[in-house]
Amino acid sequence: MRLKNSSINSLVGVITLFILSIFGFVVTKIFVANLGVEFNGLNGLFTNIISILSITELGLGSAISFNLYKPLIDNDTEKIKSIMLFFKKCYKIIGITIFSLSLVVSLFIPYIIKESTLSPNYIRFIFLLFAFNSSISYFFSYRRCLFYADQKEYINTLIDFLMKLVKHILQIIVLIYFKSFVVFLLVNIIVTFINNIFIYFKSIRSYPNITVRDASRDREVEKLIINSVKSLAIIQVLNSFISFTDNIIISAVISISVAGLYTNYHLIISELNQVITIIYNGLGASIGHLVAEGNKRHIKEIFYNLDYLSFFLGAFCCCSLYIIMEPFISYIWLGEEYLLSNTCLLLMAINFYLIIIKQPKIYFLKNSGNFKSLILPFALEAPLNVVGSIILAKFWGLTGILFMTFIASLISYGIITYRTAKIFDIKKDRLFRDQVIFFILVMLEIVLLKFIMVMVHVKNGYLVLVMAVFLALSIPNIVSLIIVFKNKSLEYLQNIIINITDKFLKRKVEVKNE
Repeated sequence: MRLKNSSINSLVGVITLFILSIFGFVVTKIFVANLGVEFNGLNGLFTNIISILSITELGLGSAISFNLYKPLIDNDTEKIKSIMLFFKKCYKIIGITIFSLSLVVSLFIPYIIKESTLSPNYIRFIFLLFAFNSSISYFFSYRRCLFYADQKEYINTLIDFLMKLVKHILQIIVLIYFKSFVVFLLVNIIVTFINNIFIYFKSIRSYPNITVRDASRDREVEKLIINSVKSLAIIQVLNSFISFTDNIIISAVISISVAGLYTNYHLIISELNQVITIIYNGLGASIGHLVAEGNKRHIKEIFYNLDYLSFFLGAFCCCSLYIIMEPFISYIWLGEEYLLSNTCLLLMAINFYLIIIKQPKIYFLKNSGNFKSLILPFALEAPLNVVGSIILAKFWGLTGILFMTFIASLISYGIITYRTAKIFDIKKDRLFRDQVIFFILVMLEIVLLKFIMVMVHVKNGYLVLVMAVFLALSIPNIVSLIIVFKNKSLEYLQNIIINITDKFLKRKVEVKNE
């Protein structure tokens, strides 16, 4: 059942994201064509600033989900209600706090935007619309975690998918007919509100016995959650500075136009990152249940399987980004004038590989309650990334920022790997050897792909893209499968695919019988 639920969560997430990504690229193309690269830069910049302000959430969602695993297994309704009551109160405070902080930050926003043609008051107004959209989501979204903790994340995903589809269609209409960034953002606010209302009422229908009206406070549970949040709060703050500061530094040190170009690349990477997140979120609750059962041998087995899965995904995504991104942007999406240097692209691809390869370690540590183990690596990575990026940006521009991100991420990756091995009694030499071999293989794949692309002279842009896609689909996957074929991990991956296929075939038969 655990594998089946994980498979459904991951499959639904990936399929819906794929469809939304296509709409997302269309929206961005129309956005840039009608509003320009400067507004695109503001869009990316304000999204990152709001993400940093959202650190006031302090990892509460993760802590709540972790503390819901056992009550859901034990069907302890009263304890679940107490947890949800606490969650609701906290999220209301967080929503108000985020908007209050945004009001203060809005006073200084114009001063961190270099070379902008827009008035300071207009920039502040736009930023507050972003802030309002973020803050209202906290007033109803607290019940989302029930689906996640109960391994039914696909319900959240499907509702999100339908509402985002509506949002993209409305935004396309707004961009074409109104050419207004303000109306564009108002559509986002309205759809976000409706989306959270739908999930709220769906969760009430799915869990009618779990309501907060008749819930009583459980101070012991609250104390346990607060203790978990203490570590998660530090992690959340540090992770925000790691993930969302590059765009801010680019805007403040280089220019808002370069930030706009970077935003286009970041959109593609973030779409891929969402796929990875969906896959691991689909597995996250299962990891929590697995650790709660306490079978050490099974924990190790699943960890190694997920580690090979992360290599498989990381190699494919890294090589695909590096070989496909340029022809896609040049010939299909935006045009050659929106390209960054090949060095920047390579660093972005490698940095994304490091993000993916870290995921199984991070998820095992977080979903087992070992939040404190992530503090040191993030505490080193965050200041090193921010300070180093600001310094190197003055000498090497965007390349310096991305290079510093790579160095900081590599150091963090090493520490996280060591701590995971220590906590779950995994052989350190084997784990580190695997990570080094994985990285070398990915670099060799990139060199081989680049060599083939240079040696084969194709003038037609569309044929270049077709060739790049073919190479990205074949070379990294063939190499990865050769590695996995020698491990039991292949059987695990096969089981995931078989479970997904069986589930959907059964649904087809049920529909026909009806």
